[in-house]
Amino acid sequence: MALRQLYRASAWTLFFLFFGVWWLADMVVGGTPAGHAVVTVLADFSNALQLAWLYQLNVDLGRHCGFRSSGTENRFAAMLVALLVILVFIPNGQAAETWTAWFAFIALFFPLLYLTSAHVAQKLVACEAAALGHQRSRGGATMMFMFLVVGIWFLQPRIKRLLVEAAHR
Repeated sequence: MALRQLYRASAWTLFFLFFGVWWLADMVVGGTPAGHAVVTVLADFSNALQLAWLYQLNVDLGRHCGFRSSGTENRFAAMLVALLVILVFIPNGQAAETWTAWFAFIALFFPLLYLTSAHVAQKLVACEAAALGHQRSRGGATMMFMFLVVGIWFLQPRIKRLLVEAAHR
């Protein structure tokens, strides 16, 4: 799958794909109504790409470390779809201007973000412990996945070392 090629990418590349494209578009054309529509589409595409990358990372970490697929993986996929739906529909609609829509966004988004981040972080830390002998904090990895805009700089070298360099051995 093409998403696996992103494991080889630098942190700069992932940062630009996940955040830089639509931030740059927002600076250039975000002031006009048509520009706002373009930025919204790019942001939604970027969110979908991030969640697809996270799903593929979860699958590949599971295969690499020998985790068996279970109902937990199905719930993880459902949480990713729910996150995408929340990110696309709640902030971008007209209802986003009401207080209840933002309350619903926060009440749904952050628990789902934590649960998906903790799930992938648990696999990453377990794989690192098994393959490289490093025992790291799962809490730190969870926070890096939650705040991917900063965490990508620390996570990408770990992912590259674990999945790309191990495949060449």
